[in-house]
Amino acid sequence: MGVQLVKKNSKIMEKEQTASTYKNEIFIKEKDFLKLKADFELEKNKLNENLADLQLENTNLVSELKRVNSFMLEALLDGSGRTPIVDSSISPDILSTIFKLYDAMNRNDIKDFHKIDVKGVLTGLYENRDNIEKILWIRHDPDNRAKAIQNEFGVESKVELLVVIFLDKGGSIFDPNFAMVKEHDKWIILRED
Repeated sequence: MGVQLVKKNSKIMEKEQTASTYKNEIFIKEKDFLKLKADFELEKNKLNENLADLQLENTNLVSELKRVNSFMLEALLDGSGRTPIVDSSISPDILSTIFKLYDAMNRNDIKDFHKIDVKGVLTGLYENRDNIEKILWIRHDPDNRAKAIQNEFGVESKVELLVVIFLDKGGSIFDPNFAMVKEHDKWIILRED
């Protein structure tokens, strides 16, 4: 009887040990799961923050685009026909400067124009603005500039004088290196250095 009792106790102890091992494994797995869950939550929060940043950036870009579009539309509707044409490669800060200059020109505000045109490069253009139908702002790109002009104005254009202003990578404005006139429905390069 004592031997049987010892065997039973031994089996019970084995089962208890097996149960304890399972409990430990379950505890470890639960711990691993909780760690994974916490890592997932952290990653989810980071992604949500990134998404919020992207949404804010998108909102800012959309509002800037709306502002530019309304400005262009207003310029078209005011009958002046002097909407600036801006190459897509120009950065937003330079684009903003162009529109500020254009706005000052339309308001006939020479003081504001001079404040923006700190180098004074555009003052001559401002003073002779009644002779200029369009000012085309394109990057300094000899291979594509003529194509850009043709695409923008076409041969049927009524623009008689075209002055091109170049912007360098640092955003400073310098003298145009060529000007064009329309003669017998063809664009003629007047000067190219």
